[in-house]
Amino acid sequence: MAADLDIRFCTTDDGVDLAYAITGSGSPLVKAANWMSHLDFDHESPVWRHFIEALSSRFSYLRYDERGSGLSDWDVESLGFDDWVTDLETVVDAAGYERFALLGVSQGGAVAIEYAIRHPARVSHLILFGAYARGRLHRGPFGRQEFEVHQKLMEIGWGTDERAFRNVFTKMFIPGGTPAQHEWFDELMRRSTSTENAVRFQETFVRINVTSEAQRVTTPTLVLHATGDHVVPFEEGRRLASLIPNARLVPLESDNHILLEHEPAWHRFLAEVSDFVTDSGSGRAHEAAEVTLLMTDIAGSTALIEAIGDEAWVNVLAWHDRTVRGEVARHHGTELDHTGDGFFVSFPSPAAALRCAVSIQRSLEAHRKSAGFAPRVRIAVNKGPVTFHEHSARGREVHVTARILSAADGDEILVAAALAPEALGVAATGPLRSIDAKGIELPVDVVEVRWR
Repeated sequence: MAADLDIRFCTTDDGVDLAYAITGSGSPLVKAANWMSHLDFDHESPVWRHFIEALSSRFSYLRYDERGSGLSDWDVESLGFDDWVTDLETVVDAAGYERFALLGVSQGGAVAIEYAIRHPARVSHLILFGAYARGRLHRGPFGRQEFEVHQKLMEIGWGTDERAFRNVFTKMFIPGGTPAQHEWFDELMRRSTSTENAVRFQETFVRINVTSEAQRVTTPTLVLHATGDHVVPFEEGRRLASLIPNARLVPLESDNHILLEHEPAWHRFLAEVSDFVTDSGSGRAHEAAEVTLLMTDIAGSTALIEAIGDEAWVNVLAWHDRTVRGEVARHHGTELDHTGDGFFVSFPSPAAALRCAVSIQRSLEAHRKSAGFAPRVRIAVNKGPVTFHEHSARGREVHVTARILSAADGDEILVAAALAPEALGVAATGPLRSIDAKGIELPVDVVEVRWR
């Protein structure tokens, strides 16, 4: 056992002993348990150690092993969703936490949502990573087939010395891992729980459905999800964010269900969580990052309001917002600001931003043809270094993007000339032209993306 790890125990009302540990200092952050956890083994692992160290350096970080796993009781009569919520309730009460930020990873996200519904006054911030509202059995016939295959693999190979069976799960959870990380994860499966309990866990996971509960969350919520997650598809994270009122979705460029220390996505995760939980109180700014920026605006919005009236405008704007947000999520963008009739979004790559811009215009055009009307939107795309601060981006390139947007006409996509080679991979482009950008010393070269 790690010498510097203080492991404590508490007991639920139904007599289950739970192991928990608190590391670090500061405001409390509680991690709702996810399966395949082992407090001591995780503390020294090459897969979870960076999570523990980084979060403990910023918060009083509480984690625990849920019933049936790790250092908590394995021999338990009941192992269901409500039991997991009870485990969380018991642990935070034992720790004496009255109000805290709550982190839910994987199926722990559904547990965290349920807890936030039952105890809204106690949860200051809700963070959901790799989480989902509905288990596999609620995702269609393929979900049932996946479940049946995974159950058979567990029954045959979970507790044996033959790694081939468990390797299927290892490659799903951390496909980008090193051999050492894969070896550790394989051993975690054997140490964390029994074959019988692994099967019982899965039988409950696939039946989870907190779709209606998610819509009742009132806690400020941050949803982070790897775009290439093989365990919980990104679409499930996007769907979860759409259910929770005012939740913010942050797509992370990774194929791993558990982010690894070497990934840029891990550093993005940590920065987002730190900024979200500190609630801008520290005034800390993120380091400058090279990102692709996209801005949209409804052309002639004032004249349109005058023409159709306030009530119709509200309906048009709501449809417009749903359409744009849908395309942004589909192309893994992060919404930075919403200005009423426009959006400010960042993307991890120019190609993603350009594809999103073209998809927005084509969606609007399709609706215009089928329904007879859609607002005309202008779009600007630019790339450069910005500083992220309090969920917003700042810097010269933000202003340049805004000036490019103001030069665009309705239905037009204008992009910085430096992105022209990227744009050619998405659609044809027009000739180079220069625009005078107010407040910018030199003219800005741009090209039009001909999306039709």
